[in-house]
Parts: sequence; structure tokens; C-alpha cells
Amino acid sequence: MINNHTFTPKIPHHKMLHAIFGVLLFAFSQCVNAKPHIHNRVVRELAEHDQIGLLITMKSANVSAANHPEALAMAISGMRSQQLAYTMEDLADTRIYHKARGEYVFEVITRHHAQSRDRLLLALPEGTEIEQSVPLSNSFVIRGGKDIVQTLADMDDIDEVFTTSGFKVDLPKPAANRPPLIQSLMQRMIGAKDEDLQDADLPEKNIQWNVKKIGAERVWRQGGDRSRGQGIRYAIADTGVAYLHPNINANYVGRKPDGKYDHNYAWYDGVRKPVAPGGHTQSKCGVASNVPCDDQGHGTHVTSTAVGADGYGVAPGARWMACRNMDNGLGAPVTYLICLNFFLAPHDLQGKNPRPDLRPHVIGNSYGCPDSEGCSKRAMRAAVEGLRAAGIFMSVSAGNEGPRCSTVDAPPALEPLVFSVGATDNSDNLARFSSRGPVSIDGQQWRKPDISAPGVGILAAYPGDTMRRLSGTSMASPHVSGAVVLLSAVCPCLERDNERLQAVLQATAKHLVPPVGESLCGDDTPSSVPNNFFGYGRIDLVSAMSVCKELC
Repeated sequence: MINNHTFTPKIPHHKMLHAIFGVLLFAFSQCVNAKPHIHNRVVRELAEHDQIGLLITMKSANVSAANHPEALAMAISGMRSQQLAYTMEDLADTRIYHKARGEYVFEVITRHHAQSRDRLLLALPEGTEIEQSVPLSNSFVIRGGKDIVQTLADMDDIDEVFTTSGFKVDLPKPAANRPPLIQSLMQRMIGAKDEDLQDADLPEKNIQWNVKKIGAERVWRQGGDRSRGQGIRYAIADTGVAYLHPNINANYVGRKPDGKYDHNYAWYDGVRKPVAPGGHTQSKCGVASNVPCDDQGHGTHVTSTAVGADGYGVAPGARWMACRNMDNGLGAPVTYLICLNFFLAPHDLQGKNPRPDLRPHVIGNSYGCPDSEGCSKRAMRAAVEGLRAAGIFMSVSAGNEGPRCSTVDAPPALEPLVFSVGATDNSDNLARFSSRGPVSIDGQQWRKPDISAPGVGILAAYPGDTMRRLSGTSMASPHVSGAVVLLSAVCPCLERDNERLQAVLQATAKHLVPPVGESLCGDDTPSSVPNNFFGYGRIDLVSAMSVCKELC
């Protein structure tokens, strides 16, 4: 006789609890993941912690009216704002229009952010504290658990929810050789006054190959009294800047004519609290530093390439400002957004008294925030749209994930409204590491990068009053930032006109076809220009200057 006995295994209690928790976590993840705006990393972290830091991004304000004088005049007339009092006749003046559009974007975004804050607090449990907020992206930082995440998942005006956790940023490392700063440069730049920038003549022997390659030095000598970028403001969001470095000190916005410093409106530390787990920072800059600081070197290097003196920078007559968005090489979505918000309307060191009239013309962005580290594909969309509407050009490194196709896959580089830059060497070959397109999101596809520039073996300033050689698309992007500065200065009709600035650079680039021997990307053909390798090609400032002078 067969004994039909049902066997029931004995499962240890701790394993049983893990199994039950796993089932509950799966159900929770299925629930919130049905809503596309809850990032997967939120679910993963809530599996290990009862509460986590949450970065909540709500629906953004519509600021598209700022893109056209007529639409802006109508929008302003309907706002009944005491701060904005511009007529259509006023906005016919280009300079007034650009001033007004910055003020308009800032006010609309600020109003919308306040309304969003009220709705958020009304929906969340009483006593929930908003630790940080970012008006430009309409984002808020709180701490919460599964119950709060579920509440957010049910709200119609929530765009996305991320964690505030940091991640290691893969930054280029300097080459072994570390040539000292040229002594003549130190003697000439230390103690230089702002007016010296107008007449400084750069010695030909120190002009770097990459600056010559794009034709910047020919613009300096042929472009007129603003040919080095005078009157234009460049901003860098990065690891910080060693502002006392002689290569970049004289044209720092916070340096006054008497040689003293006022860092208000010129510098902001986007790292307001430690990014590293455990609430501790290893950075020599600490957090919320009131003095410019670079704890890695990357930010100093790219600033030098964009606006450095003595032939290292593309636009040495421009003024620069900066914001630190990484904590000793650790990045986070919130630190990136805080810096972009600062550039929309620079404020004092306490984050108060914003001045949209002091916003930069171009922002250099040599970083990425991949989906695997807490940024969705659209994490910076609202911020990018707001900056563009305010007339701020975004030059962004394409990324160093080549040579595979579709490796331009992290914001902000993948955004259609930013100018993404690939890296070339001194023979106009595409760097193997340079990320390729196309970008595919939500069934839509577009070509990236937009253009290319030198990014291999670039010598520029580094902390400790040295010069170091780095490679990466991080090094390519500041060439384009500097090019935008020069075009804006020499051809004033293009100032803050992002569409035409981009069109001029693309139309006049040295056309480069996909590399022979590599698999084609997207819908490229062997002779495609533009393509998903170089974009329209390598920038050519001499040709761009000829076209822009015809336009202006």
C-alpha cells in the first residue's frame, strides 16, 4: 500500500520572513512601477531601508512664450506683474527682449514652484519636511518610505521620483606628465586687472594645438575689440574650480578691479550636504563652501579650455562663474539640478536675492547622470527647457562610452535641446571612447552628438598651479562653449539666439563622415553628414565667423 503522505519542508523562520518580504516587495514594485514616474532605484533602496531620501519632480511650468518677443509681450501683459512691465515696443529692442525673457522665465517658474509646493505638502502626511527645493526643475527633496512613495504614485502632477543617493562619476584622469605652469604666465596674470583683458596679446608659442585646430586664434586677431569673448559670461557646472589658478583667475566674475573677491553671484556650492552614504564627505571642499574650490581637478581643467589665458582657452576675454555639482567625484541628481537652477538666476551665497539679469550666456556641462545611478532619461528635461527659454546655451559632453552605437544614453547629453559634443584628435579622427548615437526614448529617435571638437590630449589648468593633459568628451565640450562665447561677442545679433548659434556652428563645421571600418549607427550611410559619430563634424570658428558677420 502506498502511503500518500504530503511532505512539508521545514523552512527556517528567518528564510520564511525573507520570502514573505520578497513577495510583498514584488507587489509593491509592481504597483508603483505601473506608474512610470517612480524610478526603479527607489524600489531597490526601499527594499533595504524603511526611509530614503526622495527627489520629487513635479510637472513643470510652460515658459515657451519666452522664445518669441510677440508671445512674450502677450504673456507679460496677462501676468499683471509689478516686476515685469515690458511692452511690445520695448521688446523690439533685442537687448531689452533678452533681459525680459530671463526675468519672465524666472518669475513664471518661481510662481509655479510655490504652487506645486503647496499641493505637495497638502498630499503628504502632516509634518513632512521639505529639505531642499529646486524651482527650475520643480523638484523637492524629502525623506519617506513606501507609504509616501505610494501617495506620490497616485498624484497626477508628479513627473518623476528619484532617490537622492550619490554615485561615482567616471571622470577623465590626467596623463602621467605634469608640465609646470609657464612662469611668464604666472608673472603676467597675478595682479592683472580686468581692463588688461581687453588688450592682452597672447604669445603665439603658447597657443595649444586644439585652440589652433578650431581657428580660435584667428578670430582673436581678426574679429575686432570683442574678439576674445569680452562682454559674454560663461558658466561651468562641474567639480568646482581652483579660482586662484593664474590661468583663469583674472577673468573670474568674483574678482573685482581692486583685486579683492566677492563670491556672491559668481560661485555657488551645489553640494549642500554630503553626497556619500553615511552623511560624511571626504572632500577638501567640505559642503556648502562659500569660496570656490575644486576637489578633483576636472572643473578647473574644462574652465581653462573654455576661457583660460595664454593660448589654453578658446575665449580668454570672457568672464566665468561656477557651481560645484559633485562631492569628491560623487554625483547626485539633486546636486546637478541645484547648479543649473543657480545659473538661471544667480543668487548670493545664502541662496537669496536672485538676479536673472546676471545669468550666463552659455553653460558648460561635462558630466552625465545615467539611469543606472538614479537619473531617468528625462531627469533634466524641465531644467533644460527652462534654461533654453531664458536664452542660455547648453554645451554638453556626449559621454565616454564608445565605440558602440547608442551610447549617448544619459542626461543631459541625450536631450534634443542641448548641444552634445563628441571628441576628436589632432587629425580629426573620432576618439574611440566618444559616445555614439542615436538616442531612442519612448518610441522616438534622434541623432547625437550634434557636433565634435578636440578632446584627446588637451593641456589645460589643474589645481596646484599646474597644467595637465586630459582626454574625454569632457575636454571637447568646453571648446564649443568657448566658440559660442566668441560668436556671441563678435556677432551681437546672435547673442542668446540659441537656434541660430547652433545652426551657424553646424553649417560651418568641417564635415566628417562615419569612420571607415566601424559599423554604422542608426540610419547613417558611409557618406552621411550629419551622422551619429561626429554630428555635423568638427567645429571651424573661422568659417563660423564669416557666416555670422554676414548675418549681423
